[in-house]
Amino acid sequence: MRSRGFGVLTALAAALGAAGCGGTVLQAPTGSPATAATAAKPPLRSVRPLFALTTTPMAASAAASLPRPPRVAGAGALGSYAAPAVLYGVWDPARGFALRAYGLANRQTGQRASADLTFRIASITKTFTATAVLLLVDDGKVKLDAPVSQYVGRLADALPNGRAATVRSLLNMTSGFGDYGGRGDGPFATSVLTPQKVWTPAQIVRLASRIPGNTPGAFAYSNTNYVVLGQLVARVSGMSYGAFVRQRILRPLALRHTSIPSPRQTPPVQLHGYLNATWSAFTPPPSAQALAAAQAGEDVTGFSTSSAGAAAGGVSTLGDLARWAAADFGDALLRPATRAQRLRTVRADSLLRGSSYGLGLQVEAGWHFHVGELLGWETLAMSNPATHQVVVVVRSACCGSGFENYLTASRAMPALAPIVQPLYGR
Repeated sequence: MRSRGFGVLTALAAALGAAGCGGTVLQAPTGSPATAATAAKPPLRSVRPLFALTTTPMAASAAASLPRPPRVAGAGALGSYAAPAVLYGVWDPARGFALRAYGLANRQTGQRASADLTFRIASITKTFTATAVLLLVDDGKVKLDAPVSQYVGRLADALPNGRAATVRSLLNMTSGFGDYGGRGDGPFATSVLTPQKVWTPAQIVRLASRIPGNTPGAFAYSNTNYVVLGQLVARVSGMSYGAFVRQRILRPLALRHTSIPSPRQTPPVQLHGYLNATWSAFTPPPSAQALAAAQAGEDVTGFSTSSAGAAAGGVSTLGDLARWAAADFGDALLRPATRAQRLRTVRADSLLRGSSYGLGLQVEAGWHFHVGELLGWETLAMSNPATHQVVVVVRSACCGSGFENYLTASRAMPALAPIVQPLYGR
């Protein structure tokens, strides 16, 4: 499997868009890792999103203009950029909301797609991981400009710039860490040979340490950053990464259909995912054995997601992701000063030309969003905090057709056209 925050076709490999081991410490409040016994357990409280999603159904006349997504294959052959199913939702105060589902959720049984199905959200998971880190910043346990090595011990030492890279630089993808996601010899491409292999974060980091690094200070999308950040959350909080996300994010925001699976278990999802990859984008290319095993249309729903983890392992629904987007991808949980830090961005043209990347969040023209790819699913969630517009899209095949989600989003939400149409022109 492969996961990433991806953008245009030319960025396919560069953008490849995947708890913890503990330690004994004496002074957790100063930023050291906390043990499970000493971890602070804030009382649960309900938190409202930053704005309310419209609950008015879209009128028939407006709904009639919503697009049918391109290249929905259903039970047919998966040609270039095709997927068995596409789901999307639109929430627009001026028009109301509408949910759409096309194609088949399960090609083997013939089950039709519906808009309430669970699916793997791929690199949208990074927005949860970033929020988890920023909650620890608000708790006074993590400093954004401290070296990440202060919180994860020697985990990142072998990575280029591993001792010096700051927490902020991992969040905004300027650490210089190489990306294991786009490697033909990495865990995503080789999963077609070993679909049930369980990867640990330490194994992933060791693999990434053998990959040439990027220029520190310059944006370069790397899943490795978020694998390390997942370990930061685990070590500092004293909980597993998944447990922390459940307690501090999912429960307060009532995201009842969202989960962070255990790395040792790959629970089923209702929208099956299928392989339809552009292997030529991997560097180096996959082995001949892997290419022979990688059959377009293969159901990869049961493949282990352990190599995705805190980078891309989450599960959700259209409705929950819309609520998450209305919470500005976690900003509703944060202090105002921390929200402002999150929106300090760097240019991220390799994701989407003209866009910027903050702390686990893409930003362009007033829209906040994130994209994702994991073998089997391509996802997009977008929110405009000023206009209260939200759009969420998922395709049930990967990888290489993420641009189709941008096109679907822009056709369903015309306000996005100025962002998307200049890039694709169709």
